[in-house]
Amino acid sequence: MAVPFSKTVDGHESHMGINHFAPFLFTALVFPVLARSGTPSSPARIVNITSGAHRLTAIRFDDINFQDGKEYVPWQGYGQSKTANILFANELARRSKEKSVSVVAYSLHPGSEPLPRPNDHFIPS
Repeated sequence: MAVPFSKTVDGHESHMGINHFAPFLFTALVFPVLARSGTPSSPARIVNITSGAHRLTAIRFDDINFQDGKEYVPWQGYGQSKTANILFANELARRSKEKSVSVVAYSLHPGSEPLPRPNDHFIPS
């Protein structure tokens, strides 16, 4: 998270490539199966993990790669990837509903959820 500028093997800024484009592609590939398996009473679910970092910046649609690193601020790269996750989940939910496909999509900020302590998972002997 918020690492120095680098690119994926496909030439995308690393945060956007890893945090958004990869899950986007995976979702696109499995969506037909999810659409067939969901029902109105039990829709298939897609959850995008995001972060409060989405508040740091909007997506730079005109320069998503930060001029190949010349204007790079790591937290902006990370933040825009998380904004993309939210926009994707919102649009996927809208399109699924519009087409009556039994798939719901959410974006989730896990930092707002209480996490159990590690010892809560162990059963005393």
